[in-house]
Amino acid sequence: MNKNNKLSFLQTITYSSGNLASMLINQVIVTWAIYFYAPGRAETHVPGAVERFDFAPIVLLGYAMAFGRVVDAIADPLIGFWSDRTRSKWGRRIPFVAFGTPFLVLCFIALWRPPQGTLEAVQSTLFSFSLGASDIAVTGGVVNTIYFALVLGGFFFFYTVVVAPYLSLMPEIGRSNEERMSLSTWMAVFGIVGLIIASIVAPMIIGTTFQFMKMGMVMGAVTIVFFYVSITFVREKAIEPGKEETFSFIQAMKETFKNNAFVTWVICIFMFWIGFNVVMQSTPYYVTKVLGETEDKAGIYQGIMMILSVPMFVAVFFASKKFDKKTLIGLAMILLTALTPLFYFTKFVPAHLVKGYAIFVFGIMAVPISVLLVMANAIIADIVDFDEQRTGRRREAMYFGMQGLLTKFAIAVSSVIGTQLLARFGMTAANPEGILLTGPFCAIFTFIGFLSILKYPLNK
Repeated sequence: MNKNNKLSFLQTITYSSGNLASMLINQVIVTWAIYFYAPGRAETHVPGAVERFDFAPIVLLGYAMAFGRVVDAIADPLIGFWSDRTRSKWGRRIPFVAFGTPFLVLCFIALWRPPQGTLEAVQSTLFSFSLGASDIAVTGGVVNTIYFALVLGGFFFFYTVVVAPYLSLMPEIGRSNEERMSLSTWMAVFGIVGLIIASIVAPMIIGTTFQFMKMGMVMGAVTIVFFYVSITFVREKAIEPGKEETFSFIQAMKETFKNNAFVTWVICIFMFWIGFNVVMQSTPYYVTKVLGETEDKAGIYQGIMMILSVPMFVAVFFASKKFDKKTLIGLAMILLTALTPLFYFTKFVPAHLVKGYAIFVFGIMAVPISVLLVMANAIIADIVDFDEQRTGRRREAMYFGMQGLLTKFAIAVSSVIGTQLLARFGMTAANPEGILLTGPFCAIFTFIGFLSILKYPLNK
């Protein structure tokens, strides 16, 4: 910061660029991890395409993804508490980003190399054992599932180590509402760029030859660059005496949930992430099985939503000067509730119009998504200020950590819901009912989130 303790434009841009890495690497996991391990058989033959087979049973993959998210969720408040209490010459947050990023990327790359990598290995029985009256056979597919769960656990743990302290820097370096809205807007812009890379560039690298390892290495390199750029020019503000975190871990958690502003907000965002991720993780199936496109086209449809979100950020920024955050987020949640069931009605659209219909649905979703991307970090900064008035302490990382815990738990729930919908109701071109049902299921959760944000007490 400069002598007037105001953020320079360079600091705003470089810090915000870290959100590109955060959104990029997470979105690749959300969109492609389950599909990579269980793509199903190709519905049509594409020249040059490799043979598709499942590395692991999709029913088990949902639980494996949930395990990784539970690890992530447990880590969030612990890392937040640790970061709030850290004292070093580099500050409370920057060391976590600096030292955690390489381990995060290593886990990300390892995910795309399952130990049982051929169809014969997946189907073969490695060993068996008796459990009561039953004989249990451990196949290569089961080994891949266990590997998937453990590597995801490592990935999400280090994701928390890096991202929770990174986000906690925002309310520290941006102290005025204007600076925070500027940071939140630029973070949303870079976040969208990250999502576009994940949605368009990643599937282009994957292509029809299933180049997931190559994609993982490229996305990992981008992640390292932008996380390090984000901490290069910012300096953490010294904590005023008496405002350090002095609560015990349990006491800190209790105080967090005594903050009604936080409770109403976190219920809203919890419900959003359940619903939204149910839809997002089904997108490759929607595009390949319902629309009849190849994998590399899946990102184009998501990319439409992301690209259209960028000009919406300007509108959201100016709307925030006239309307409070509660109003804008409430409108976004009810709009999502109305829009996501449109995915189900794809089945009634004539074949020659179905792709245009899908483009319209993904495109119109840019409106509510842009509001949530801009407002999410700014609203937590307001909640931290409100907590400081209540307790006399600044606990940014604990609040971001607790939000992260519940968000990751929501994503774990969405992984189970999404995979169970696919497995139970259908995930093929002949029977895509499970894919289509993800839209209405999303609407149920976003409506509950809308009801919660109505109770949010702050008007900033």
